[in-house]
Amino acid sequence: MASRAHLIGVGPLTARRVIGDAYGMLRQSLGRIAAAAFVFFALPALIATLADNAIDSLTSGHGTLLLVAAVGADLLAVSLRVLGPVAFAGFLDEAVAREYLHGERRSLRDVLRNLPWWRLVVADLIVVVIVAIGLELLIVPGLVAFGGVGLIGPVIVQERQPVLPSLRRTIALARGAPVLVAALVVTPFAVEQIVHEVIHLTLHGSGLGAQVLAEWLVAVVLGGTLGLLEVALATELMARHPRVLLDDGQTPAV
Repeated sequence: MASRAHLIGVGPLTARRVIGDAYGMLRQSLGRIAAAAFVFFALPALIATLADNAIDSLTSGHGTLLLVAAVGADLLAVSLRVLGPVAFAGFLDEAVAREYLHGERRSLRDVLRNLPWWRLVVADLIVVVIVAIGLELLIVPGLVAFGGVGLIGPVIVQERQPVLPSLRRTIALARGAPVLVAALVVTPFAVEQIVHEVIHLTLHGSGLGAQVLAEWLVAVVLGGTLGLLEVALATELMARHPRVLLDDGQTPAV
């Protein structure tokens, strides 16, 4: 198993250090990351494509049950898509980073049982809305918005705070390391969006297998890399800037 050559939160925080940790986690748990990427990204794309094809193949007055099934599959795909980048990064934190950073390997059953799923889902929805609005405003605001909130998955998983305090905490951490966030979070996110657009234009109308395979490969290579960079960077930032608690264990008002 890969091991760390330094202590968390100790020593200079550099891009090389964060990238090294992300690469170490990728080498350690490539199979687990690939499987998770399929569930979080490729599976919803598969279900959505099948549902769209089924709906397009229907003619009026025929296939009522097929229509109901197709609409249900479409709704399932939308529900799975909600578990997007934030939940994926949160999963990587619990299922991969905990082993690499702390030597604590956990079974997938324990990981799935202990993750704060509802908080991750709500955070995912918030991030999707904020970034989507920003991307509509000439792209740059969306990239800036993702830089501010993109680390929220690991923050929620590690600190177990409600969504809004976690959002404030994430923004504060990102503001403290703007160069690293721009290089290690915003830039990979922008590249991922460009690749998705290219794949969509290139493979539109191609076979289902090609589309799903492309979605999966992008999720593993780019989505997995982005998620691991987020986890590694957020972990270092949280270690360097511990959350301040009051005597009753609550966080101070912001």
